[in-house]
Amino acid sequence: MKRVFDPFTHRILSAFCPGKEPNVVGSMSNQGMYWPTDFDMTQNVKVNTPKNAVLLLRRAIRTLRGIPNVRVPEIKWAGRNMKPSVFLATPASQLAQELQKTKGKVKLDAVAWLDSSARYAEFSCVYVFDTPKGTLNPLPAQIGSLQEEMKELWDKGKHFKFMKRLAALQRAQGKSTAKFDAFFRGDYGLLYSVFSDLSTLEDLSHLPEKRLAIELGALVNRLGGVQLRNKSLQGITMDLREGKYENVAPMLEEIINKGAGGWLQVHLK
Repeated sequence: MKRVFDPFTHRILSAFCPGKEPNVVGSMSNQGMYWPTDFDMTQNVKVNTPKNAVLLLRRAIRTLRGIPNVRVPEIKWAGRNMKPSVFLATPASQLAQELQKTKGKVKLDAVAWLDSSARYAEFSCVYVFDTPKGTLNPLPAQIGSLQEEMKELWDKGKHFKFMKRLAALQRAQGKSTAKFDAFFRGDYGLLYSVFSDLSTLEDLSHLPEKRLAIELGALVNRLGGVQLRNKSLQGITMDLREGKYENVAPMLEEIINKGAGGWLQVHLK
């Protein structure tokens, strides 16, 4: 079932591509996904020239920055990471030439506090720009880069992220992802949502103490819903209750990747 988002979340999603309905992909496109972690979009956008693609991204950045409790940490343009301030200051003609030359990936990221779930969430949008002369950055090339990313994740033992990319790849190829969705809705999906929030908190050094306490309290409550029995989880919960969150994410990541690795061995033989 297609997911229906609350008005504030929909406002953020719509800001990535003004004038177009958000095309949410991945696990968060499914109304049955219980544990929201991040919101991924893919937008096919028609532009007259490469320069128009630059102007659209600049408009999206400014629109997102104008929404309360939203920040834009990074943009990937023509395959290279850039700070939004750099992207806005670089001549549009130069950026257009880069995209024409490399045909690389274009992705915009944002982080927002969602009152509806009392947590921070990450948003990202991958853009495919179509011009009268052809597509500037074709999606098949991006699928190829996704496969390369999956290999790198597997080699690093990041099995849960590997699963997410594999599900995204199957979805892009029109294949069923039901078995992945069932796993993501379980304990490990819940643990990953906690891990994702902890990783976001570590990037938000300016976070007010009161807001931090609210976020950590929400994480403790969510961990209480985990049925998985693991001694390390008890220690993680105690650390979060005491406000000690800096070293918790790696421990959670290890538990999650071990569980995902075991699932992959059974289901992808």
